[in-house]
Amino acid sequence: ELVDKQGHGNYTPLDPSLLPTMYLAWNTMMAGDSGKVHSTVKERWRKGEKGLVDGMKEVGSFADAAVAALREGRPGDLAALMEKNFALRRKMYGDAVVGKRNIELAELANAHGMAAKFSGSGGAVVCLRKLKEEGGGGGGGNHNDAKTEDPFAFTEEEEAKIRLLFISKGYDFARIQVNPTASEPEVAMKKHASYFPKDGFKRTPSTSGLQSGLVLQID
Repeated sequence: ELVDKQGHGNYTPLDPSLLPTMYLAWNTMMAGDSGKVHSTVKERWRKGEKGLVDGMKEVGSFADAAVAALREGRPGDLAALMEKNFALRRKMYGDAVVGKRNIELAELANAHGMAAKFSGSGGAVVCLRKLKEEGGGGGGGNHNDAKTEDPFAFTEEEEAKIRLLFISKGYDFARIQVNPTASEPEVAMKKHASYFPKDGFKRTPSTSGLQSGLVLQID
């Protein structure tokens, strides 16, 4: 109903400082077409397809839980919510629609100890390093041994190695910097990026935005 009335849902503003360190991984071999991905979803929703309606409600509950986790200082809880989101999306849409490359991208992130979910309709995923459980293993490595005080961040050396592996498979990988001054996403074409040895991408703050928010910028 909200979408019909105002053209979009309700958005909850959050303090960008609540976000943990996150990464963006994307497919460099394709551009997504959200129209194709969503071509049947609206019709299925309007017809009241139970699996889809229930699934969308559950996705909404993930968003509410994520907001609560951030505001209550539990950013590590986002990883499980992200994995549930991606799994539910596959269930609702089907792997043929989600796409083999998108699934591989998320699985590649998971193999390196990160949870992943779509940043939009496909072609890119937001990644969060999963906190190592006491006595557990996993591909994320031992955070206590990492030369960083940020449990969600990889070291520069780790980031470089992970990025090279992603590139070798036709993807790319970079740390996200939150731009608190922008009011809408501003992601430049990769061909316009300037190379820096540290992580391969130049990032510049936007001065055009009038509102702060959780806007991610890599340019």
